[in-house]
Amino acid sequence: MWNILKENDFQIDAACKLKVMCTSCKKVMIKPCQVPCGCRYCCDCLTNYLDGEEKFCLGDTDYCKSELINIDKNVFVDQAINREISGIVVKCPLESCEFKSELGKMANHMRTCDRQALTCPYCSIGCEKNNIVVDKMELHFKQENYCHAKLLMDFVDNWRNEMKLFKTSVLDLREENKCIKEQMESQQVK
Repeated sequence: MWNILKENDFQIDAACKLKVMCTSCKKVMIKPCQVPCGCRYCCDCLTNYLDGEEKFCLGDTDYCKSELINIDKNVFVDQAINREISGIVVKCPLESCEFKSELGKMANHMRTCDRQALTCPYCSIGCEKNNIVVDKMELHFKQENYCHAKLLMDFVDNWRNEMKLFKTSVLDLREENKCIKEQMESQQVK
């Protein structure tokens, strides 16, 4: 769940968002931790903020400044808010997909979502279609069959020409090497 939260920008209800926001990065918490004053942080944000030291919370209440935060003594994983984040209903981040689910279950949907955009495998040799929805890929292959075949033939022709040039330059280098070797041998004879 945490990876899809890191990699995607889900639209989350404003009232819900306030409760699940990290005190440091101001984003939905990833692996939430709670400090003595009750403020919550992403585990990574808190670790980076403390950087091995004891510090006061970033919050601005008197509670935030009453006790130093010590990662080993008074910080704990907040399972309650973790469950709440997992239960937030979000829409699939893929623009053309209308699927909605709890965040904790969204990873399963995203692995199989037929609205994912893919790059045509022929892009590396010139196909210009690089954001094709999964369920349209077969149609793309059918419609662009001639174009793909032409791209492949052009690629092979170019490769063949490059190999000829390479072979010619290797032969030229061999000839040059032979001349240099002969000159060196004639210098040694003298």
